[in-house]
Amino acid sequence: MHRAAGGFGALNIYARSVIPDADFTLLIGDSYTSTHKALQLTLDSGMRLPYPEGILINGQNASTMSGNPGKTYMFRVSNVGLSTSFNWRIQGHQIKVVEIEGSHVIQNTYDSVDVHVGQSVTALEAVLRICCRRLLLLAAAWSGRWSRRGRSGGT
Repeated sequence: MHRAAGGFGALNIYARSVIPDADFTLLIGDSYTSTHKALQLTLDSGMRLPYPEGILINGQNASTMSGNPGKTYMFRVSNVGLSTSFNWRIQGHQIKVVEIEGSHVIQNTYDSVDVHVGQSVTALEAVLRICCRRLLLLAAAWSGRWSRRGRSGGT
């Protein structure tokens, strides 16, 4: 409930062998128009939180960044939401996941990555194309509720 009341920030600890040209911290979470007190009353009454009104990236509705061809950028992505998992991607680019929750992983390249509530992922992105000097960062919510047929709900 701290973030719902307005608390926001990140703490980065640097211990890695790959040194990127720049690194960015992305705090992505669900956004509600209700006050934190109203959300607390909903939870205290035993009900689920409603579907969020939106997703914020570092407190903004959308996010773009400048990128230069031949450079490698590191993104530390954390889901600071209350109840919503999201799918994160950089439009037109692939990302290489190098760390999840501070632990190194087998490095695979993906078009997008699911990040669940409270989870943090570190990814590298190399800008290869000259035409793309602006990186459009996107996050789409999904409810995370499962049915017998698989994931249901969400976008």
